[in-house]
Amino acid sequence: MISDNINLDSDWDQLKIHFEKVNTGFFEKLQQLYPELSQGDLKVCAYIKIKLSSKEIAHMMNISLAGINKRLYRIRKKMNLPVHSNIAEYLDKI
Repeated sequence: MISDNINLDSDWDQLKIHFEKVNTGFFEKLQQLYPELSQGDLKVCAYIKIKLSSKEIAHMMNISLAGINKRLYRIRKKMNLPVHSNIAEYLDKI
């Protein structure tokens, strides 16, 4: 279990490096606009930005689909977005 978490962290570190090359300044802009977003929230936003489905994100983060849906609800709330808004469309504009 611990080695799985280390692998997930390592995978995220590699993905983040490549993500930032393609989406320069994304994390900085998001943190400036919404400083209350946690590192986990930022990770979910990055996964959404690269068009992963909720099911794929749940698998990548080793949590349930219900857990991802709750997190998306909380992210929308932190961003003051309507509950049923398309967060992917919003993140594409950042």
